[in-house]
Amino acid sequence: MDRSPPRRRLGRDPPRQPRIITDTDTGRALGLDDFDTRHSTATISEEGNLGGVSVLRVLEHAHAEPSEHGATSDDIAYGPGFNCAALLGTRHNH
Repeated sequence: MDRSPPRRRLGRDPPRQPRIITDTDTGRALGLDDFDTRHSTATISEEGNLGGVSVLRVLEHAHAEPSEHGATSDDIAYGPGFNCAALLGTRHNH
């Protein structure tokens, strides 16, 4: 009888699940809350996990929301495996 624990199938979560946002140490290490991750959560809910390129869709959500001139953002996106894309931006309103 096999008594080994069930294997997790990484990367096999149903589409549009925010586990990549909620189940990582990155958000906790950066002290992010639901407000901070709202654009990421919206992107994954609307389109599923796009991988590393999702940072551009998150940026699009952030750009559509009014913010102060000079406001900064730290945007992080995860791709398949151990890939990660990051972007540090500063808002310039024209």
